[in-house]
Amino acid sequence: MKMLEQLQKHPEGPWALQIITELQAKGFKAFIAGGAVRDFLLQHMPNDLDIATSALPDQVIQIFPKCIEVGKSFGVIQVVDPISKISLEVATFRKDGESTDQRHPDQITFSDETEDALRRDFTVNALFYDPLADQLHDFVSGRIDLKHKIIKTVGEAKKRFQEDALRILRAVRLSAQLDFEIESETLSAIQANQIALKKISSERLREELTKGFKYPDKFAARLESSGLRTAIFGDHSQAVNPKQLALPKSFWAFDVFAFFTAPSPAIHFLDSLKFSNHEFRQIQSYVQGLQLLDQFEKLASTEKLLALQDESFAEGLEHQAELQANPQVKQEIVDLKKRLPLPQNLLNGHDFLNLGLTGKDIKTWMEKTYLEQIKQGWTEKKLALDWLQKEIK
Repeated sequence: MKMLEQLQKHPEGPWALQIITELQAKGFKAFIAGGAVRDFLLQHMPNDLDIATSALPDQVIQIFPKCIEVGKSFGVIQVVDPISKISLEVATFRKDGESTDQRHPDQITFSDETEDALRRDFTVNALFYDPLADQLHDFVSGRIDLKHKIIKTVGEAKKRFQEDALRILRAVRLSAQLDFEIESETLSAIQANQIALKKISSERLREELTKGFKYPDKFAARLESSGLRTAIFGDHSQAVNPKQLALPKSFWAFDVFAFFTAPSPAIHFLDSLKFSNHEFRQIQSYVQGLQLLDQFEKLASTEKLLALQDESFAEGLEHQAELQANPQVKQEIVDLKKRLPLPQNLLNGHDFLNLGLTGKDIKTWMEKTYLEQIKQGWTEKKLALDWLQKEIK
């Protein structure tokens, strides 16, 4: 499929085309830029679209009625479609100065498309596409590297990584995502500069790992071959356990446990990534599942059902059963999960109060009654009340 056809089918494509059309009508250059062009050339549908232009930020704001000045100092404006509410980044062509914090340039200079390509990270990400002329602009031989399946920095690799240390991990992630090889000089610079990864914020590291673990086996293999495994996970990590990594996961963070011989250092690493409270509770439940398989086997069927309501805990149990080569227990878990979700408790707090129960006794008897409800398969409230009245006498 031609690039223009792919662009037109993209959810953001019509708005991107309108932006580019209006910018070019005003005499400015405007292109689809970066990873989206790479993906179109590979016949992949990109996640999002970015636009690069010769128009200055204030000129972009003058042309489009609804703009968000998210990164105006770096030449970046969010242009919002007033109808669909789709928002696209429109960035002015620029040249970046030195970077002392290894993330942001200390200063920028607005320039042209050639200089803009030369400031980018990898050649395959430094392509521009003009959909109105249906023309590709390649100033760094990115099309050739794409053809040969190579990840290569634009210009000197050491300089690119000193500008932004996250590019070190991004190179490895891209090689896993695209199944490309890392060019030799780029790989040497990755290995020589990996200590700079310590300067990456937890949030940015987590975001890059989230993208990488969409391809867990390839990502793990490239972390190992590039020497980044210990730089990311620390000296207590190990070469990945392929069997554990191969297990399907609902949350990529669970894959991290394959890099450690014990849960504790994995939890410590994941804690440093500053997940949300909800996500970290998922991680803790998963670990409990890994650790409590033996105790789980000793429970009655009803208690097992209640425990399996926690999906992350259930996933940890299943994985541990798989790792221990215990197909009988794994099948039991699979069969029990088919009975989920469980019905709601037939009784409520008022029912227990009406029987004279108070405080902690309500919670205790509510749990006991619900356990019996699941065990007996009651569907009528009267059955639960009759049982409760007999038990509390």
